[in-house]
Amino acid sequence: PIQNNLSEFHRLANFSNPGILGDLNTFRRVYERPISAANNKHATTYQKEEGQRVSNQLDSITSTFMIRRLQKNILQSLLPTRFEFLLFCRPTEVQCNLYKKLTSESSSVSDPLPLLTKLRKLCTHPKLLDDDEICDASTDLSNNSGK
Repeated sequence: PIQNNLSEFHRLANFSNPGILGDLNTFRRVYERPISAANNKHATTYQKEEGQRVSNQLDSITSTFMIRRLQKNILQSLLPTRFEFLLFCRPTEVQCNLYKKLTSESSSVSDPLPLLTKLRKLCTHPKLLDDDEICDASTDLSNNSGK
């Protein structure tokens, strides 16, 4: 696989079809620089159009001897159809109580991310919570996820 490196692409193309893209300096001047300039976030409209034109030209030359496969196409052909099921599970009484306790203690939190992480863990299963103060060690949580 070639990972956005046109010089490497030139070497591979030159290996399979010597001279088809010219020498490396010519390739860089004609193809690599305009394509790289077009991919720059500050590229002008002209640079983008020129980069697209040069890219199409390069693609038409190399398509005769290189197969271009995109990862999404390969994955579609190799993986079975994906099915998604959305299930709603009611929280248990323990989860509801812990949820209320967590949200009441954290009413004035400046950084909500840790609270959201704790709530996500709680909704998955109360045993995932690390805090001893919230989740009593004496409480049996083996069957308290609502799932």
